[in-house]
Amino acid sequence: MGIILCKKCGREISPDSKYCGNCGTIVMLKDNIIDVIKYQRGLIYVILFRILLLLAALFRIIPPDRIIILAVIGLSLLVAMLFMIVQLLGAMDYGFVIVILCCILVFFPLIGLITLLVINGRATKILREAGLRVGLMGVNPGDLQQISNN
Repeated sequence: MGIILCKKCGREISPDSKYCGNCGTIVMLKDNIIDVIKYQRGLIYVILFRILLLLAALFRIIPPDRIIILAVIGLSLLVAMLFMIVQLLGAMDYGFVIVILCCILVFFPLIGLITLLVINGRATKILREAGLRVGLMGVNPGDLQQISNN
């Protein structure tokens, strides 16, 4: 693999570099960008389902005699959330300590939601620096197909 050009400033960057030495733009491989797109979308769904579950518990939509259903759904969301965090942070080249810290923080109700939103914000920044349009639900699936085919 040869020299690549920064998408922001046009300067040459070594393929081993994680950042452009001129403007500081994050440099990621196509495979990592595709992973960030997929796991960001998964994380967004987990955030939305977590909010719905919280509202269901708060407004007692599920009857008290069926509370086990709420617990099973909550545990499933927790497992999915931890998986998405580990995969997304790994695709964004964060270290082991940051991944573990984020996984611990999500166990605290408000801090966990803020942590998820910060991780999502970092993923959005990386995707925008890669020249992708990012909306409320992440990158458009059609754009993912286009990136995969290139």
